[in-house]
Amino acid sequence: MTLIASLFKPPHLIAVGDALLTTRSRVFEDNPIPTQRLPNETDQVIDTVRFVAGLVRKIFRVGPAIVVGWSGELADFEVAFRHLLANAPDEPLAFADLNALKEKAALPKKTDCCWFMQALTTDRGFVAFRHNVQTPTYPGNVSAMLGGSGRKDFDEVLQWRMLPDVGADQFFFEVISVCAQYLLAQHRQGHGLAEGFGGAIELISAKEGGFAEIDKVLFVFRDFWSEDEAGDVRPDVTNVTKTGETFSKIETAYYQTYHEGSLLVARWHPGGPDLFEIPTPYADPTGPIGPKAGVDLVVECLLHHSGKKPPLLMFPSGKPGAVQYDFKAGEESIKLKMPQAMPSDWEEQLQRTLRGDDKTARYLRF
Repeated sequence: MTLIASLFKPPHLIAVGDALLTTRSRVFEDNPIPTQRLPNETDQVIDTVRFVAGLVRKIFRVGPAIVVGWSGELADFEVAFRHLLANAPDEPLAFADLNALKEKAALPKKTDCCWFMQALTTDRGFVAFRHNVQTPTYPGNVSAMLGGSGRKDFDEVLQWRMLPDVGADQFFFEVISVCAQYLLAQHRQGHGLAEGFGGAIELISAKEGGFAEIDKVLFVFRDFWSEDEAGDVRPDVTNVTKTGETFSKIETAYYQTYHEGSLLVARWHPGGPDLFEIPTPYADPTGPIGPKAGVDLVVECLLHHSGKKPPLLMFPSGKPGAVQYDFKAGEESIKLKMPQAMPSDWEEQLQRTLRGDDKTARYLRF
């Protein structure tokens, strides 16, 4: 199983899905997992009866006004998903009509699967149907639905990230920060696998009277260490740069966008990059929905090389004069533009934070 989540702080709602797919048998399903430390897709997840089986979207839209999140055996959801996708409404429904659609879909009620279905209705605002998910609340008037084997880890980070003073405008960046840390843990630890792997974290938000995928997102994980710590770092590490008092190196980067109804992910690592598409289960391709290019949101994660300090999250802007990022994908190659060296203003802020001069930094926007 995996992680599905929905986080609500009025008026904002964000759904989160981890694309890992597992199964109870040693059968490969859907897309493989491109990674530098690729576990066999039939390797068993530690302390479970499940095996890694590939990648598939775990949250997706059913028309503009419904979002479904699911976890469990893919085959158990086939009838329900085919019905929902074939009957996707073009606009919000009344609650009674939405409930009838959900009942006819016959989403599974087994104990080893979970799901939620959220919708914008014409008479009740946001509504939710769910099975086998937890519904915790957090400081700052944040409510949630969490499902899958990863919900405990996600909940622990939310418990200390969601402080009472988190405003509605900050909420989006707090959720992105939690997702970045979850993606990092997945990359390094594998969440129950013997070694790490490369997956994806998908995000869908409610806005302008409906739901929309958060598109063209770039996660960059950048290790750093000081001059005094240089002896603690392996001497054969390459592509190291220095800014001010700080050495740094990009560990990995993920780019996520959408193409022909699938989540498209590019992942950089030694020997990469890899480019792969994660399909919507049982959906027919909908055709191109935009060019595979551009970066709308950047999340820079500054990580101390020891792993013993919390990451500092930065959100660079696209304003004139700011550090520039770009992504382009052709038929035979993919190209990413991002700063190899840590920009000087980041390094100065990093040093202030490490010295304790800025004790309020939770994330930074440039």
